[in-house]
Amino acid sequence: MKVFIGKYQKYFNIYTSGGSFLIFLIFVFFVLPAESTKSLALGLEMSPDTSIFYTASKLYDIALSYGIEGRSFYIHQRFTFDLIWPIAYGTFLFVTSVYFFKKINLSKPFHKLLWLPIIAVIFDYLENMMTALVMFRFPE
Repeated sequence: MKVFIGKYQKYFNIYTSGGSFLIFLIFVFFVLPAESTKSLALGLEMSPDTSIFYTASKLYDIALSYGIEGRSFYIHQRFTFDLIWPIAYGTFLFVTSVYFFKKINLSKPFHKLLWLPIIAVIFDYLENMMTALVMFRFPE
């Protein structure tokens, strides 16, 4: 991480931080509500994505409540909208964190914290793939 930041540190500035924040805000105020409206129009009120923790049993209950059309919509969302959203929030968190770490000159041990946005995006993609797989294979 230290080598990467050192090599590309000129790109971690107020402009890239502000740009990633703007993209994040566009998603929060326009894209997420639009996707939520689509889900509500299909009657999909519960979602594993809005839960911090859920069990396999709860996920199967959600899949059952979605029906065939809802599960198909959920899978489609995971491989369209939800491919971009983790990149949007992950980029914002990473670029802004690097910018502020440079600004306040945090010591080297704290640079390991910069892995958190990357790990969050990886886990988000893994969760999306696994829940989409459950929806696809339901009820098996």
